[in-house]
Amino acid sequence: MVLIAVGTVAQKSMGLYESQRLFFSSFVLWLGYLPLPGGRTISALLLIGLLTKLIVASPWRKANSGIFIAHLGVALLLIGGLVTAASSIEGYVALEKNDTTDHFYDYHKRELTIAKNKIPLVHIPLAELIKEKKISNSAFPFTITINDVCHNCTMAMRDSDAKNLKGHAQKVKLSPLADYLEEERNLSGAEITVTGASADADGIYLAFEPMEKQPEFTIGNDTYTLTLSRENYPLPFSLQLLESEKQVHPGTDVPRSYRSTVLLSDGDLHQRAIITMNHPLRYKGYTVYQASFNGGEDATQTKSVSFAIVQNSGRVFPYVASLTLCLGLIIHLCLRLPTLIKRSSHED
Repeated sequence: MVLIAVGTVAQKSMGLYESQRLFFSSFVLWLGYLPLPGGRTISALLLIGLLTKLIVASPWRKANSGIFIAHLGVALLLIGGLVTAASSIEGYVALEKNDTTDHFYDYHKRELTIAKNKIPLVHIPLAELIKEKKISNSAFPFTITINDVCHNCTMAMRDSDAKNLKGHAQKVKLSPLADYLEEERNLSGAEITVTGASADADGIYLAFEPMEKQPEFTIGNDTYTLTLSRENYPLPFSLQLLESEKQVHPGTDVPRSYRSTVLLSDGDLHQRAIITMNHPLRYKGYTVYQASFNGGEDATQTKSVSFAIVQNSGRVFPYVASLTLCLGLIIHLCLRLPTLIKRSSHED
């Protein structure tokens, strides 16, 4: 209860994602140099204690069967929470009309992808891009050095004529900004020096998350690309946006409802589906929610549609746990009802 209270209050200063990661998604919570149990550790201890009580100290008897089943429902709820914490993936994808995708992007994690002829070779998490760090790999015939990196930054005009500047780096440089509390608003960037490629390819490149054209260079007949973007996850199917509709409250720009028609394709299966704010699309363990519309020329038009996509192996646990808990309470009430009625008659 203390952890929940502190973690909830901390959201105001550090944001929802960072608070959840620090307090609830951690095994150890560091208070300075003092280690304390994090949310996952506490949940695991509660589960072990509950199961131990049920198995060792609560022998099965008809009289306490309802309480036993109710506590089993609580145990299933804790197990579902741990399964969700260990396996769930949350992300998003933005589509314009007729666009198709077979992957989606993480809200928070970024990575530098080195690709050869558009085929990814290496994915390097943003956390491993440390200033002055050299990175080499047998998958690509050159070395990269991280000159600068920022978790949230913008572009500024370059006021120096450094040598070997390539692409966008010839005109602009990265300018760090304070991090937003909402992690998805932060835009990451890195200044990278490539060496050992070729006389024409070696130089300083700029990789910035929102840039449409990421750094690329040619070695022989091969083209290499350095892309800084959010981590992406494959989908076992593809989605194509066919139509989108946004309704607003009369006389305002305030959205009243969102509605998108998509084409789901999986092998020989091709199925149209409608996604609205309260009716997501569920398929093969993935849930696709209507998240937002990105503005068009007026309040009712859209340039693109954003969908939130969640893959959660433990999503059935809350339903099963709630039904089990409810069943246990009903059984307990039915078993206790004759005694309560008899006691009431004696008191009368």
